[in-house]
Amino acid sequence: YVAGMRGMKSEVYEGGIHSPFFVHWPAVVKPGRSSDRIAAHIDVLPTILGACGVSKPQNLKLDGRSLLPLLKGQRDTVSDRTIVIQSHRGDKPVLYHNFAARSQRWKLLHASGFGKESFEGEPKFELYDMENDPLETRDVSKEHPEIVERMRKAYEEWFNDVSATRSDNYAPPRIYIGTPYENPVVLTRQNWRHVKGIPWARDSNGYWELYSAESGAYDIRLRFPPQENKWKARLEFGGKTLTRSIPENASECVFESVGAGKGDTRLMATLSAGNQSKRPLAGRCDSKVIHWR
Repeated sequence: YVAGMRGMKSEVYEGGIHSPFFVHWPAVVKPGRSSDRIAAHIDVLPTILGACGVSKPQNLKLDGRSLLPLLKGQRDTVSDRTIVIQSHRGDKPVLYHNFAARSQRWKLLHASGFGKESFEGEPKFELYDMENDPLETRDVSKEHPEIVERMRKAYEEWFNDVSATRSDNYAPPRIYIGTPYENPVVLTRQNWRHVKGIPWARDSNGYWELYSAESGAYDIRLRFPPQENKWKARLEFGGKTLTRSIPENASECVFESVGAGKGDTRLMATLSAGNQSKRPLAGRCDSKVIHWR
């Protein structure tokens, strides 16, 4: 949360995305020098290349700009641009969902919420004049429909561009197991694929898309907060489904020597108790540790 700014973490108002950027470079950057020009993380690499006097490789495409002139106190002579930020739950982005498109003066956004994989109905665009209203107190979209349309098109061009980098653009990169370079491998809910139809919450569940570099046996350790009752753990891995009983107050469960062939595989784990339906393990689990034997 940024004092005085609207919104907070995960929101597309300034309180959720406006971040300070400090540079300590006594030989070049004078103390107290600042700039109000818009910038983003995509500008860091071009700036470092410029500061080091390194030319960009010809086959490397960079979306950002070098901020070196601004660091040196030179007047900003580059043309205006639109920077886009979009973030929400789900395995792939949804057009218009929880995004902000920002030029030096204008900001177009649709605050549809981070916690959902999609939104219902038509997008409700908001437009703010950031030069005269930096705290986003007054939506001026109805007063400037031409600006809304221009920035909407700029956002759509960005969305289509980042969605077309490869044929399977949003397929998850598989996590490699069964190599000496990372053994054991630790999996958390931060890199799972969420189970469809289950709300995003503490007890939501997911699975991991893996690649077994070699055929072999794995020890899989499930970690979770101590359980008050007797539970059962269910493991789906390598085309097998296995179960283990979990004693009261236990905080982990180990499946030993689980075989898997070379190639793509998937891991998923759940907890269940008595006649209760399966309770997601992931929301109660700190990590899964996979050790290749």
